[in-house]
Amino acid sequence: MRAYILRRLLLIPITLLGITFIVFSITRFLPGGPMEQAIQEATMAENRASKAATAGSLSNEQLEQLRMSFGMNENIAKGYAMWLGFIPREYNPRFVDLDTEKDRTLVLLSTTGPDGKAASLKAYVAGKAGAPLDLELETGGKPDGWYVRYGRNVPRGEEAKTKEPGDDNSRAVVFQRRFSGILQGDLQNSLIYGDPVGQVIRERLPVSLFYGLMTAILTYAISIPLGILKAIKHRTWIDNWSSIALFIGYSIPGFALGGVLLLWFAFQRDWFPFSGFVSANFDELGPLDKLKDLLHHAVLPLICYMLSRVALSTMLMKNSIMDVLASDYIRTAVAKGSSFRHAIVGHAVRNSIIPIAATVGQMLAALVSGSFLIESVFDINGAGQLGFHAATHYDYNVMMGVLFLSATVLMMGNLLSDVLLALINPRIRFE
Repeated sequence: MRAYILRRLLLIPITLLGITFIVFSITRFLPGGPMEQAIQEATMAENRASKAATAGSLSNEQLEQLRMSFGMNENIAKGYAMWLGFIPREYNPRFVDLDTEKDRTLVLLSTTGPDGKAASLKAYVAGKAGAPLDLELETGGKPDGWYVRYGRNVPRGEEAKTKEPGDDNSRAVVFQRRFSGILQGDLQNSLIYGDPVGQVIRERLPVSLFYGLMTAILTYAISIPLGILKAIKHRTWIDNWSSIALFIGYSIPGFALGGVLLLWFAFQRDWFPFSGFVSANFDELGPLDKLKDLLHHAVLPLICYMLSRVALSTMLMKNSIMDVLASDYIRTAVAKGSSFRHAIVGHAVRNSIIPIAATVGQMLAALVSGSFLIESVFDINGAGQLGFHAATHYDYNVMMGVLFLSATVLMMGNLLSDVLLALINPRIRFE
């Protein structure tokens, strides 16, 4: 068992690399990718700042800076390695047109002085176009943390349109480097919100955690006893009518049911609020009123979350109980004088709960991924709606962050399901 768990833990990083690399590669080829979206956002910001009546455009230096920040000036493999944090990312570039007549070209480098205020250093790019380049301070020595290389082709006019990337040896780029990726806990900034991706996810995660935990607790609390009751009352009116209700509930999508519940109980009868996680004045309420307000908002979404899960878990539990009740050891226990109730509670339930334990991994994944359709219907700002908006608005930094988190939790949940299966059923051995 220990060797199996170790192998599964070693496979998790490899699987994550495969999943994230495939999605990262797809984002490079999809139209309206992160570069195009960032260019559009930056252009709109500049237009608003300048109060221009017509659409403007970014400068060539700004375009190159965006390429560097997204790793678009590198191939897919190197850009993915930057996202992981294995190799440093280039940032804070200075573009220098090399003087073809002089051996040195002036460039000002920004730095922070002893008093914490911004300052600048006078430095020179040593070397002419086509010659090896170096960077040196006016006072001598090399500036710490700064590097120089020939710039990739940044079109500056009609004469540059025929050039290929990397052909422009008359322009240098002075830049800094830093490791910023998954390994450093840095997922860059969201293109929509402008905040770090980790912060954006942390703000939405408690909402999905609340609904995920409540859904899991209520689902198992209802489905396990109901499954046992249906098995004991097999082919009675209780079993027949509950099966009809469960099949109907399983066939109704949660988001469609949400719309109906909102129409009946929020708009027509005004029994429940029709949107939001809590009320607008939630911070002004007392502890007990806060709990009431939270539960009041959660009733309808929880029904939508639970309906299909309760139906599936109940039928799994009932079928498993019936299989166990037909086993020889149950008949033997009853024949030796054990009560039917003790045979079920003491023997049948433990073996019958095995199929339920196999769904723990999916339940854990739902804790962080949520359901973007249900969250959209009820206007709940959870992780599901965050991932949906990231995909539809081309915010690939957030999308990659949500994907990485949900894939990690799903694989850890599947491993936990296997461990629970082995603990519940001693006959299961992973060798």
